[in-house]
Amino acid sequence: CYYSKVDGLQGSQLTKAKRFIKLNLVKPLTNNTWFMGALPGNSTNYIVIRNKEGSAWSCQCQFNKKTGHSCSHILAVQLHISNEFEGGWFPLEQRNSINLYR
Repeated sequence: CYYSKVDGLQGSQLTKAKRFIKLNLVKPLTNNTWFMGALPGNSTNYIVIRNKEGSAWSCQCQFNKKTGHSCSHILAVQLHISNEFEGGWFPLEQRNSINLYR
């Protein structure tokens, strides 16, 4: 799967990112900042930030801080953007092939 190869992401991270989207937990704060609501059973919210050039992402979660790799929160925001704006993070042919609700 293409998405499992992006920035060291694992299948479970994609599954978790899809849940954030399905539950409408991704909330834009500014053009480059998003609030990530907590999944059911978790009380921790996070902020995801994209630099002004759009080339670097960061999240407050421990996974991103420790590894420097994209986490499920960053992936959820990228999926959110790709579904909102044509020409988003994933190429169109790949956006059309992903099923966020399975």
